[in-house]
Amino acid sequence: MINTAYVLPTYRRQGIASLLLASTEAKCRAWGATGIHLGFIEGNVAAEAAYRKAGYMTTRRSMLRSLD
Repeated sequence: MINTAYVLPTYRRQGIASLLLASTEAKCRAWGATGIHLGFIEGNVAAEAAYRKAGYMTTRRSMLRSLD
């Protein structure tokens, strides 16, 4: 399981996130996986756009309430 992937602002818009995602997908295929579930923080427009461009689609939404 990968918990977090992040590209520093200086290195964005260079295809690095796409390469990381493609590499992860290739490794998952090699392990026999048939799909990938990923999540991102609501409002992260750049992440959503990158995932959609890579062929991912929204399948569910979740909600959280702090009990503090």
